[in-house]
Amino acid sequence: MDNFIRKILTNEENLYSECFKKELEDLDVTKITESDLFCSNSIPIGEVNLFFCLKYKLSMEKDIQKIAYLNYLISYYIFIILTPPFSQELAMEYIKNAINLTPREEYLSWFKYVKEGN
Repeated sequence: MDNFIRKILTNEENLYSECFKKELEDLDVTKITESDLFCSNSIPIGEVNLFFCLKYKLSMEKDIQKIAYLNYLISYYIFIILTPPFSQELAMEYIKNAINLTPREEYLSWFKYVKEGN
């Protein structure tokens, strides 16, 4: 598991520190996998914190490929892990963004999966 993700999910890091912010800014999102988003010891607040960290990273990213991948990860996270009300609709929004930026087969397959619903 990505060490940075583990720290968020297990609440091991002061998420308000400048050190954490710098670590998030420097994070290479292409190293994050879907399995990194799971943590058996996670607490609900950690799951929500990770969502917002991914959103924040999305807002600062400049590389189109990484922006597309972040949209994919956020879609996956919403649909599979958080599953809030309207998770299908929210996940669809992010995967459509990913496909519009980079229509990779992985994203197209995920789009079909989400379209089937929870």
